[in-house]
Amino acid sequence: MRLIADPRLFMAFILASTRCAAWLAFAPPFKGVVPAKIRVGLGMALGITLAPRLSRSEALPVDDFGKIFGAILFQVLVGLALAMVVTLVFQAVSAAGTTIDYMSGLSSSQLFDPMSGNSDGPMTRLYQLICTVVLFVSGGHLLLIAGLVRSFDAAPVSGLNFGRLGEILSSGIGNFLLAALQIGAPLLGALFVTELLLALASRAAPQLNILVMGFGVKGLVLITLSSVAIPVVVVAVPRLTDAALGAMWQLVR
Repeated sequence: MRLIADPRLFMAFILASTRCAAWLAFAPPFKGVVPAKIRVGLGMALGITLAPRLSRSEALPVDDFGKIFGAILFQVLVGLALAMVVTLVFQAVSAAGTTIDYMSGLSSSQLFDPMSGNSDGPMTRLYQLICTVVLFVSGGHLLLIAGLVRSFDAAPVSGLNFGRLGEILSSGIGNFLLAALQIGAPLLGALFVTELLLALASRAAPQLNILVMGFGVKGLVLITLSSVAIPVVVVAVPRLTDAALGAMWQLVR
């Protein structure tokens, strides 16, 4: 039995699957949350769906090994670049949780985070879990996949602007820091005021063991105000999704 395949359609499938797999391997919320086998299968499924669209590109290489290798490398670079800008945006949630852990004294209790592959504090893990749940429940992951699909319209085989990548990352760092402060503002402000009050108490009553008492006071403040801080994360996730989609589109348009 002989299998006959359209070379253009087959090459389009390879290129589309390569970009999708590279993006799914590093972009949140798929990295660390979705198993590797499922990500590979999802990348191939997206490749099958996008192959007819990509096969219509006139610049699609078919019989030149050098051009085929360059096209595959281009797809990998595009997938990694798109994943990088998405990661930068959603790391604001982790940064907010990490700052809260350090200010509340919870950074000593580290938990393994499968999403980043690092050990993070409990508030960091809580913020990341809330962000992931809200993203999947609200359909934000589908919007991110739709943004990946749209990148094939703007840059099918060429068109990635590497100069714009530097601009997006440099401006994204400032937005990342601002978003992290906004997400953690309720707890960070309360913990800062608590630190000031503890410092005044240590000056007024030097015999108090502020180091021991401070853990309990900051823990009480953290638990009390978590009901106010957690809704901020829920509200911030759709905005972060829009920012990630905007950065992805700026990179390839």
